[in-house]
Amino acid sequence: VEQLPDGDLRNGLLYSLAVQWAREDPTAAAGWVLDQIPEGRNREAALQVIVWNWTLQNAAAAEQWATSQSDPSVRENAMATAAQALATVDPAAAAAFVTQIPAGDARNNALETVTYRWAQQDLEAASAWALALPAAAGQDYAVFQVGAGRARASVDAALAWAEQQPAGALRDSALGGV
Repeated sequence: VEQLPDGDLRNGLLYSLAVQWAREDPTAAAGWVLDQIPEGRNREAALQVIVWNWTLQNAAAAEQWATSQSDPSVRENAMATAAQALATVDPAAAAAFVTQIPAGDARNNALETVTYRWAQQDLEAASAWALALPAAAGQDYAVFQVGAGRARASVDAALAWAEQQPAGALRDSALGGV
């Protein structure tokens, strides 16, 4: 593969190798991806698959690796991927982890996914968590997703819940989700 010229074929093969290697040694595979695959969609996709599967196998190790990355983009995307993967098996743990992601698109996307998945499994717990989040921690994104989750169950009940929230941004987010 290393003898192939730069391009989509080479990057695609490197991606495939990294994903296969990650099953045996995700730390080494992730490090290799960062060193060998140029920045771009193949690199991001490889890291996403590695971190997702790693999180499902050993969430603590994947989270530690993600938070230790020096490149802010790699760190934030890896943390978001870990939170999203963890939400499929332990939404409460994912909710605790997602608040560690620095403010920005990666955190907002992770908050949406974590809240959505948690609301599917335990709407009341997801609601309580979203309402307790500080505004600076992405409360509006989480409350929006709870509103949407409640609306999937019952639009009338979701509207009643949203109207009970304090007037202002919180209520607006709840109503926006409905």
